[in-house]
Amino acid sequence: MKGKQIDINSYRKLNWEDIKDDVILLSNHRNITKGLLTELFSIKTSGRDENGEISVKPSKYLVTDYFDLPAGILANQKESVKDTTFGSFIFNSLCLANAFGDKIPYINDELNDKGFGKVNKIVAKKIGAEEINVQEFGTYASATTWLGYQ
Repeated sequence: MKGKQIDINSYRKLNWEDIKDDVILLSNHRNITKGLLTELFSIKTSGRDENGEISVKPSKYLVTDYFDLPAGILANQKESVKDTTFGSFIFNSLCLANAFGDKIPYINDELNDKGFGKVNKIVAKKIGAEEINVQEFGTYASATTWLGYQ
């Protein structure tokens, strides 16, 4: 494979001004499609060169790229968030702000088993307190399932 090796586990701090347009685009959950996620986060091949080597173009961003998010970009994010990743931002936009508005504040934790479990405990507590209705939970469940497959 021709081109720079790509470390999908790297963490790069990005400048807000350089990514602002794409983050604003992702802040509207309706824009988060398989096509847009592929465009921004997928490694692409561009055929073979004269030696038969596959040319690889790195993705524009990695989901582990992080940045400082100014206040008020999402409904659930009243304050600025330091060092959030694209992965966390997309989860908050598509799953939390889309489903619950400002009922669950921005979550900037790693979304591994522990982090996702913490989110689900918050959701369950709010359902029990009747702060979240069935339709909101359905939106959340559908969005998390869809995102998991992407």
